[in-house]
Amino acid sequence: MRKTLKLLVFVAALSGLFLLATFLAFYHLLSVGEFRRFLVSEIEQNTKFKVQLGEAKLEVGRILGVGFHDFALSEPDAAEPVITAERITARVALMPLLRRKLVFYEIRLNKAGAQVVRDKDGKIPLLDRLLNLPFLKNADRQFALDLRALKITGARIDFLDHFLEGTARSARLEDLDLALARLRGAALRDFFQSLVRRKRDQPQGTALEFELKTAVATEGREARLRAKGTMIFPSEPLEIDQAWWNAEAQMTDLPAPLVQSYAENRLPVNSLSGTLDGRFELEGNPKQRLQAKGELSFKQLVIGAPELFSAPLDVGDGRLDLDVGWQPRLPGGGQAQQWELSRVNLRSKDLQFALTGALRAADSEDPQLQLTVTAPILSVAAVKKYLPPKWVAAAHAENFVAILQEGTVKLNRAEVSARLSDLRAPIATAGFAEGASLDVEFKGVGTNATGGYLSLRGLQGRMILEKGLLSFKGVTGDYGQSRLSNIDGNYRWYGAGQGTLQLRGRGDLDLAELREQVQQGLLPASVTKAAAAVQEMEGRGNVDLAVNRAAESAPLIEGRISLDGARFKLHDFPLTEVRGEIALTPTEIKAEKVRGLLSGSPVQIHLTLKDYAEDDGAFDLTVESAGVRAGLVARWLLSSGSLQDPGIVRGSVRYRGALGTTEGRKLTGNLDLADVELAVRPLLQPLRDLNGRISIDEAGIDFQNLKGLLVGSPAGFNGRWRFAQKPQLLFDFTAPNLDVTYFYSQLNPEAADFYANLQGVGKITLGRGRIKAFQFSDLKADVVIDRRVWRLGNIVARSAGGSLQGSATFTDQPGILGFSVEPKIKGVPVQGVLDWFEAGKAEMTGKVDLTGKLAWMGKDAAERKRSVEGSFNLRIEDGTIGRMRVLVQLLNLLDLSRWFTLQGPDFGKQGIRFRAVTGDFKVTQGVYATENLVVDSDDLRMTGEGKIDLPKGEIDFIVAVRPFAGIDTVIGYIPLIGRSIAAIKNSFLVGSFNITGPIEDPTITPAPLGTLSEWFWGVLGIPKNIIGLSGEEKKEAPLQEQSKEPVKESAPAPTP
Repeated sequence: MRKTLKLLVFVAALSGLFLLATFLAFYHLLSVGEFRRFLVSEIEQNTKFKVQLGEAKLEVGRILGVGFHDFALSEPDAAEPVITAERITARVALMPLLRRKLVFYEIRLNKAGAQVVRDKDGKIPLLDRLLNLPFLKNADRQFALDLRALKITGARIDFLDHFLEGTARSARLEDLDLALARLRGAALRDFFQSLVRRKRDQPQGTALEFELKTAVATEGREARLRAKGTMIFPSEPLEIDQAWWNAEAQMTDLPAPLVQSYAENRLPVNSLSGTLDGRFELEGNPKQRLQAKGELSFKQLVIGAPELFSAPLDVGDGRLDLDVGWQPRLPGGGQAQQWELSRVNLRSKDLQFALTGALRAADSEDPQLQLTVTAPILSVAAVKKYLPPKWVAAAHAENFVAILQEGTVKLNRAEVSARLSDLRAPIATAGFAEGASLDVEFKGVGTNATGGYLSLRGLQGRMILEKGLLSFKGVTGDYGQSRLSNIDGNYRWYGAGQGTLQLRGRGDLDLAELREQVQQGLLPASVTKAAAAVQEMEGRGNVDLAVNRAAESAPLIEGRISLDGARFKLHDFPLTEVRGEIALTPTEIKAEKVRGLLSGSPVQIHLTLKDYAEDDGAFDLTVESAGVRAGLVARWLLSSGSLQDPGIVRGSVRYRGALGTTEGRKLTGNLDLADVELAVRPLLQPLRDLNGRISIDEAGIDFQNLKGLLVGSPAGFNGRWRFAQKPQLLFDFTAPNLDVTYFYSQLNPEAADFYANLQGVGKITLGRGRIKAFQFSDLKADVVIDRRVWRLGNIVARSAGGSLQGSATFTDQPGILGFSVEPKIKGVPVQGVLDWFEAGKAEMTGKVDLTGKLAWMGKDAAERKRSVEGSFNLRIEDGTIGRMRVLVQLLNLLDLSRWFTLQGPDFGKQGIRFRAVTGDFKVTQGVYATENLVVDSDDLRMTGEGKIDLPKGEIDFIVAVRPFAGIDTVIGYIPLIGRSIAAIKNSFLVGSFNITGPIEDPTITPAPLGTLSEWFWGVLGIPKNIIGLSGEEKKEAPLQEQSKEPVKESAPAPTP
């Protein structure tokens, strides 16, 4: 024990002696001033600065060293120092003191100040010079500088940055504490071993360990910064840009405006607000490879970036995790410049995403960017908030993004692999189309209704963008009141064939909304054109459609539409309870066996539309029904009638032709009519109780056994209407009884166009009929209708017991009626003929035979009476002349009472019977003229010539009357009489008279016998020699017997 105690005392004494010797040696060395010279020399030699040191002072305490006041470093020619310090202390190693040597291994600067400048090349010359202090040993005979550490406390540094373009940026580092130490020995060995464990390439060279604490202030803003780590310099001199770094840094309360102020042009922002906290790890060499990772927290962050967002972007609170690598470009092209984003994770109050990627740029190459982004479920509002509007506009998606209102989006993957210049170009023409990809899932997405489009609700599915091709998978949702499901397809967004679309999907459509979309032109033009005839559309329909569109062309639609209880309105015709399927192809729409109710009547529809999107598209429509209301068919085919019209129509109709024009369209079909009421032109009354069949083909319409009521009279009709032939109408008309005058009054004058162009050929058969007072029966005639002109040929009829034959032409021009007749009347009683013309009660009986030709025309009856032209032969046989006014006056003038014992006829009882009344008449402008009117009777014989002016109601006639025409026969059997019969007064045998004046009350005056022509004497059967005429009148004229040849039959002139 005692030995141990003695040993300890000896060691303690020896240590005290060592310390005393060391202190005395150190003090002795300092007193000669060599250390000051050595220190100044080393600093100036290595830093090229001019050094100023104040008074030295020995420091003995926890450390042994030398301190100097008023330390300053300055440029050789500068007036102001670059670095100043109130005090600089150099620590001294103890062991070298025993060898009378001073070895300084640490320098401390208290309350230093400095002005640090970063040049345009990004270098900090001051830092490079300080790093070249002799951290490696440097010695002379007496002093050695083995600098192991450099410490700065309480410093203030003004930093001026010229590296960025534009105005230099300045910042101040307050209360800066910096500890810089050289690693060697075991510490250096441990550091390199840690790199080996992390599988890093081992750097070689001088290793410096540093620790930094400071406050960064600029423009009134301040942040706290702490950093520590290791720098390894591969060679001397030590240059900061050649160092290999392994460091950790932490910043607190960094004002966001400070970042914006410092970065300025490097970031596309005009303003930043909020605070940033961060922690980072840095490893590598900026000249070779640099890796940085860490996290950045931000609070109340607001970004003002007008180039990206129209309003400041409120990011709020969040966190950004980084793992970024940097690889510079090496001279000679051995290595390309490259940024590697191993991890960039962002979390804020409404946005989360993870980003990885790389940016690579070789010599003379456009930088190549490769990014991959993923994000969890995000709200649509957040996506809209952070999606730059200019990017959206460049993608021509601004309208779609603007109407998005609700829903969530999950970004499974978004990748970009493109050149940086392509990203700066407009997206629609960018070259990165082949390198951009996207995989997004969306759910519950809703949009507002805008621009005529309906709102989308509950939209969900998946969207994938790959090499410019945008694909949709399993998309479902509601569009207005329509339900969309299982929509798959793709759209060529970029590249060759841009705009190409392929979609396939099913759904349940609201037809009323679909029609509104069609009317607003929101659907493809082909659909709009095909649905142009649809006025109303309601109900629902199931669809299974495929839409295909090539670049710069109209969409092509293919699929089917299933209808169940749908309602349509086509050309004012309601079609309800529609059931069936409609098949669509790009060139054809086909509906087969579609059933429904057309205005309440069951129908089956077959419809085909071919090339419906083209100008030369065509349609083919067939409608079949077991019973449709007659009014419906009439409105469709004739544009007349109403749905309440009675009758049923059965059969089918086919209508086909061009979609764009009505020219060339064809209508065919077979229709069976049952008790139909049908309004047809030009009749004012509809045809009623119509039964029969109508067959329609491309050439015309066949009317088969049609029977019904024509203006209230039963009638039958068979015929054919030809569209392109002349004449248009071929017909056979029959009626048991028809009032022609009433029928004519029921022709609509407003249907002038149809009537004026009507052409037809047919036959008419009437059992009975009448034209005003003209009644007839068993009429048969051939009829030709030619533009308001009726020509009746081969007329055969009966009237009043007689017969009629011949032909007639009736011209019905607007305001003018014209007639032309060639009658052959035989055996018609006189009263019957007079009844035709409403001439009143006849004073004559007999049967009329008449032949001839008459024509008249005019606006009214008077004009027509004045226009009568023609001629006719009249013969009335076996009749009796009653008490005619003119005849009574003639007989009174003859004074028959003076005739022997002969007795005149009794007009009051039986009248004058005659065998025949004959004459030939010529009519000119309504004036009837004859030269051979003859009344042949046993009671008297009368002849006459003259004219009757019906328009003026006047007569101008000369007649000769011979009473008791049979007396010449008696005279022939009395030889004693001979010429002595002449003793009887001449006037008793023959009388001649002039009849003039009004027809109703003419003036009758005797006329001289000499005025009678030879014709009169021949007709009267009186030889002139028995009358005893003087002079030439006494010459005997040969007795002329009355001609036995029959006179041509002619008809009396009708009263217009």
